[in-house]
Amino acid sequence: MHWTAFLPARHCFILAGLCLTGLASRLPAQVGHDPATSPYRDIRRSAFLVVSGGKFFGSGGAIGVAPHQGNVVGLRFSFLANRTIQLNAGGFYGMLERDVYDPTQPAGSRISGPIDNTVVWVEGGLQFNLTGGKSWNRFAPFAGASAGLAFSESLSDDPAFFKMGTKFVFAPVIGTRFFLSDRLALQLESRFNFWQIKYPGAFAQEGIQSSEWSVSPWVNLGLAWAISWPF
Repeated sequence: MHWTAFLPARHCFILAGLCLTGLASRLPAQVGHDPATSPYRDIRRSAFLVVSGGKFFGSGGAIGVAPHQGNVVGLRFSFLANRTIQLNAGGFYGMLERDVYDPTQPAGSRISGPIDNTVVWVEGGLQFNLTGGKSWNRFAPFAGASAGLAFSESLSDDPAFFKMGTKFVFAPVIGTRFFLSDRLALQLESRFNFWQIKYPGAFAQEGIQSSEWSVSPWVNLGLAWAISWPF
């Protein structure tokens, strides 16, 4: 696993972590607050549609042939199952890049690119709302995880016969919502995309093992809109 993949986006995750830590440390007890002046407000809606855009980082594995570095757009449905637990389902479309490895070239000139490489994610997730069914000064921080499948575009004439293909993906998530109104909220989240990269035999001459788990940071900014049940 190549932890250097975190470096390009470390400032985003440090900022998100500090924000959540600060919110958690400043949350006062609600007991004794006048409801009219309390920093807490009930989250009155239970279902939200979230449209988001973000940036996918990472190195693409040992030599960069896996998809990485690009923009991502997404659409998800969120349902508040109870005051603390929220269920998410949806997908993302990533306009990413990857490098190409050509084992027939001389050493030092075997890697070229980057080239465009699209990825589609379909996932479900479980989210824990740290302030329960309320917001605090309009903020509602959360932590959770998502899991699903990622479908990567394949290069038909890849000289090393590398294909990312369809991969199981696991992604821990931290973030917060900021409620502009009962129905509308901004949502900022940071996630880490875990997936396995498998290499054909041609990569052995570079000293690369047949597979590795790679993790890539990923930041999303979204707009959550409360929807009404049709029944």
